[in-house]
Amino acid sequence: MSSRARILIMVLILTPLLASLACSLFQDEGSPLPNRPPEVHLASGPPPDDLDSGYRVTFHWTGYDPDGPIDRFQYLITDDEVTGTLLIDADIYARLDALGYEWTDTEVNSGEFLVTADSLPDAESVPGDSIYYYGERFLFHAAHSFFIRAVDGDGAVSLMPDYRSFTSVNVAPEVFIEHPYDMAGPGGYDNMSLDVYFRWAGADTLPDGTVADPDSTRFALLDRGELGMDSQDFGLMITLPDSIWSPWRHWGGEGAEDSGGRYTWVNDLENLAEYLFLVQARDEAGAITSHYEDGKNLRKIRAIDSMQPLLVVREPTLGTRVTDHDVTWHFTVAADRLLSLGWSGQADQYGNELVGYRYAWDLIDTGDDELWSDWSLDHTSAQASFPSGDHEFYLECMDLSGNVTQVILIFHVVPFTMEYDLLFVDDYDNDNTHLGWPLSPEYSWSNFSHDDASMKAWWEVILGEYSGHVPGRDFFRVTITEPVLPLEILASYRRVIWEVKEETDGESGIARSERFVDPYVAGSIPNRALSEWLDHGGQLLLCGVNPVHAMLPMSFEMGIYDYVRKQPLVFLNHLGYSQGSPGDSEAAVQSFLPWRHFGIDATVKAVDQNPRNLGDATGLDFVTRRSCWGMVGATPHAESRELFGNSAGWMPGDTLRFQPDVYRWFADAAEVFGGGGCCEELFGLSRVEIYNWDWLAGVVDPPLAYRTDQYLPLVSYLPADSTTRWGSAPAAEHTCETDQGQPYCELCYATGEGAGHMLGVVGLRDPERPSVLLGMTPFYLEQETAHGLLDHVLMDIFDLEK
Repeated sequence: MSSRARILIMVLILTPLLASLACSLFQDEGSPLPNRPPEVHLASGPPPDDLDSGYRVTFHWTGYDPDGPIDRFQYLITDDEVTGTLLIDADIYARLDALGYEWTDTEVNSGEFLVTADSLPDAESVPGDSIYYYGERFLFHAAHSFFIRAVDGDGAVSLMPDYRSFTSVNVAPEVFIEHPYDMAGPGGYDNMSLDVYFRWAGADTLPDGTVADPDSTRFALLDRGELGMDSQDFGLMITLPDSIWSPWRHWGGEGAEDSGGRYTWVNDLENLAEYLFLVQARDEAGAITSHYEDGKNLRKIRAIDSMQPLLVVREPTLGTRVTDHDVTWHFTVAADRLLSLGWSGQADQYGNELVGYRYAWDLIDTGDDELWSDWSLDHTSAQASFPSGDHEFYLECMDLSGNVTQVILIFHVVPFTMEYDLLFVDDYDNDNTHLGWPLSPEYSWSNFSHDDASMKAWWEVILGEYSGHVPGRDFFRVTITEPVLPLEILASYRRVIWEVKEETDGESGIARSERFVDPYVAGSIPNRALSEWLDHGGQLLLCGVNPVHAMLPMSFEMGIYDYVRKQPLVFLNHLGYSQGSPGDSEAAVQSFLPWRHFGIDATVKAVDQNPRNLGDATGLDFVTRRSCWGMVGATPHAESRELFGNSAGWMPGDTLRFQPDVYRWFADAAEVFGGGGCCEELFGLSRVEIYNWDWLAGVVDPPLAYRTDQYLPLVSYLPADSTTRWGSAPAAEHTCETDQGQPYCELCYATGEGAGHMLGVVGLRDPERPSVLLGMTPFYLEQETAHGLLDHVLMDIFDLEK
């Protein structure tokens, strides 16, 4: 082919291309190219086959526009339970639009989306739903599809959206009725008022494991038996018509009928009718509480029109009283005593709440509201004191439905007239004829008359010599039928002799008239009648068997502190058992009669167990146990005679001796208990108390500092062990032997240094009117010695005349 021919062929080939190029250049100048739609791609989201995605799902996406920038993205989420299976083709947009879905604009490339998960599994109709069952519990679920498309600046959208189908699952929120408290338990019906206030709490576990409040709640009230709801203690959610339910109320919102979704009032119930109250919670994904559980979100109640608030009234010395109905209480109190009344109420137990209290003193007309205080929840205490007469305190407690509990406290105020000179209180019970060593039936006091009649006759002989004492009038015996000395009797006397015997804790009458209890443990202090009487100028001779220990608290009154009557008892060394502060406990101890009125800091029983049961010495509990036991007499002190004189000429030798029959009993008992004559030398009286024992001061931590200005010695203990008198040097071995034939270790039981073992003291808190504490009964003393001792107390110290 010639070169001309080749050129012609090239021209023919290029001519159409040049024409096309010319045409294209012409269009750019006058007619632009058509817009190309953007593309979109889902970068991440729930896996396509994941059946446990939760209901908070996160997607990431990207976009590309071949001929310009992307303006925004649009998404929608379908509910596939309603929509059904979709055909994803060129008509998808029209199909979604026909189903009513709307696209939502976003300019970001990711987002977290909240979807529903509110369908109950139904394994019978949909076998695949069995994966959502876990025994009696199950998961709510719902199928969804997430669609995303891009939009460019000209409004063109992706030809096909990207999408992801997934199943969201959800645990139903829980709800718990907190008020009123379920008293009857599962299956039982609690008695409630005709108006009941229900309050509940809820918890919704989120997919990330955190716990949030439910979104909303609703409640229903059914008559017992209605819709079969009369025996469901626990079960899967049953179908109940929407007509019985309240509207859904947002958890923290304020509704038109009730305030918020956490509580409601149910009013005007029918008296004696029985009801079931149910609560459901719904979370943000639409799952609803899946069970009705009795005692949890189901409460069974019985409406009673006679319910009243519970009212608790407290007074430190009179104790605590509780009532849920109208009542009147009577009290006898001393003149000028400050009454400190406090109270609290409760209506929760029957589904109500308190609106307030009101009170008044000595009402003339209980119906006159002007005479009462105003109703207020702040009115929880009142104080008053009166010199005499009868006074009434009215207190009312009202709930929100108008139910009222009324209590009336009537106080009979007793003035201290003290018009009589001397009262004898027989608090020494001789019903138990065995008065030897505890737990020792081998010997009794059969050769020594020791009954109530003989002791009363003995006292009448001595007291009959005093002009101010009338035996028939001035005598009171503590008995089962008269367990407490009436304040009216005590207040009419200037002087009292109180003879005590305590066999067991809290047994004596003095424990009911004057007893120490730490109020920060026991909640109240028993009546301190004797202390009040002493504060008004009374004078007391307290004597007998364990008179101080008779006033101690009992073990159960000391609560979790496991209080025991340890020996010796050191009052201010026991500050650790109080529920209050150390200062509170110390104040309580210092209000105790022996500490306050007699200056007693420590007390111990001379011998605290049967010598046959004597064990090894361990700690302070055992320091008073000896190899030969008891007291054979008492030593008088000169201090009281020097201060008060001795008008009766009472000047005995160094020993206050017992009656001859008592010494004969000592000799007989020594043979019985000595086991072969070991203790035939001496055997003494065991039932005595020793006060402010010198030896204790150095062994207690912190060391005791006896208040010597608060008391005077009266008589001291004379021990039965003549070989190692208390305070003397003990022997390493004693002539007495144990059951194993070994000599007792006297060092184990010796009392150490110190000569002060006081059996009796004169209390000097009121020097003008001192009182006397004697840790034994004078009945054991021989007649002349007893006369001299009592003359010194009654005449020289108490100013009584014969």
